[in-house]
Amino acid sequence: MWYESLLSHITDWLLVLFNGVLAAFTARLFYAAAEQSRDMKASISAAHAANEISRATMIADQRAWVAVGELRIENDLLFRKPGADLSISVKVSNVGKMPAHQTGFVFDLFECESDNPTNFVDSIRPNKGTLRVEQMGWDGGPGGFAD
Repeated sequence: MWYESLLSHITDWLLVLFNGVLAAFTARLFYAAAEQSRDMKASISAAHAANEISRATMIADQRAWVAVGELRIENDLLFRKPGADLSISVKVSNVGKMPAHQTGFVFDLFECESDNPTNFVDSIRPNKGTLRVEQMGWDGGPGGFAD
């Protein structure tokens, strides 16, 4: 009978049983490693995204932030032959954490087409003239300056 062969070769049958169990656990280990690899790739992708968000937040927090404060007209509009003179005082300060390097200012002039416009937005148009800045002062703010 078949069990007589089992009893006479017990070590061979135990080796077959051990190899079967070893094969089953090796297959389970392979699937666990594949699942862990997928999880690790997702974790790396999430870490990269978090790193980019952190970097953008740090740059926004640590940069120079230039704020326009008080704006005053210093004198009356003075008409001259080629145009007009008007002195405007603007207080600009750096409210950020880093110095404000290479800071520039752009002024746009608009003139109204009517003395008494009913709709202000529709009645203004950009001035095609030139703007000359004769003197500009700068308060660089917390440790800041402008070039």
